[in-house]
Amino acid sequence: MSELTRNEYNKIARQYADAKGRVSAQHSIYPTFRKVVGDISGLRALDLACGEGYTSRILAEQGARKVYGVDISEAQIEIAREKEAELKQGIDYIVADASKPEIRKIGKFDLVTGAFLLNYSDTRKMLYDMVGNIKALTKPNGRVVGLVPNSDAGLNAQGLSVKLSPLKGQEEGSPYKVEFFDQDGNVFCEFTNYFWLRKTYEKAFTDLGFKFKWHNPVVSEQGLREIKKEVWDEYLKNPTWMAFEARK
Repeated sequence: MSELTRNEYNKIARQYADAKGRVSAQHSIYPTFRKVVGDISGLRALDLACGEGYTSRILAEQGARKVYGVDISEAQIEIAREKEAELKQGIDYIVADASKPEIRKIGKFDLVTGAFLLNYSDTRKMLYDMVGNIKALTKPNGRVVGLVPNSDAGLNAQGLSVKLSPLKGQEEGSPYKVEFFDQDGNVFCEFTNYFWLRKTYEKAFTDLGFKFKWHNPVVSEQGLREIKKEVWDEYLKNPTWMAFEARK
């Protein structure tokens, strides 16, 4: 991953942690992640791009016997370790770059996850390097679960509390800005992603021997109770992200 990504997240670590509580994350992103992951009782799990550990904690809650969380940002891992000291879930957090071969030394896992990991690939080579590392980290018959931006939404998309804006055109590999908004409409967190088509993500996995499947976002029961159906209908009509599952 690029030094830009590492530096960005070291600067915004606390703000990004706060973003986990935004409406779309609370009621759709993480419920979808939980659903696709499913019951993982007794499995070893690795969470790449774990950030401050939210998704790693989900893996522990859903039964994994051992969870490792990995992120390129030292500041994010520091927050994750603070939370682990409080909750004592037995999660180990490691600073590492998912695009580098050294990450393979961590071991082999029944499940490898990456919530918004692959969209930090600034070249096609880096994308394939990441997927190659994921393959090496996944046991035979193991599974990969991830979340990625939905290219069908385009690069001028706006969803619940998030806005995407292109920085240098809209061809594959182009950078774009992601902004999170608070309830008053003010930007409280922003960072850079890179644009890849859904078919490119899928091809990277199938080229390396995975069976690949897309999963549409879902909305939690609480979200359906608290927010008007029309809002969720619009959100799900052209979502800014998608989930996927790949089997080795």
